[in-house]
Amino acid sequence: MSVHVFNQDEEGYIRHISKNPNHFVLNTYRSPTQNVKYGVIHRTICRSISPDIHDSGALTSRKYMKVCSDKYGELEAWFNQNKNEFITRVDF
Repeated sequence: MSVHVFNQDEEGYIRHISKNPNHFVLNTYRSPTQNVKYGVIHRTICRSISPDIHDSGALTSRKYMKVCSDKYGELEAWFNQNKNEFITRVDF
């Protein structure tokens, strides 16, 4: 599985999405104590996960983390293995 996990790594995440505009991004909660059922897969070009509209730290360092891959199925597999719930698609 070739996924990149960005947990408290804003700079790495921003660098990754700028270099990989056709990849997919799973947006999910960082903490296992939060609602682990939340998982949404976006394209890297989606504005809702863009650094352009979020304060520093909001993307991977507070409530959420990001998992990126060039394959949608890899993100589904990662989510099922790590969060064990259904993922919602957006921006397709």
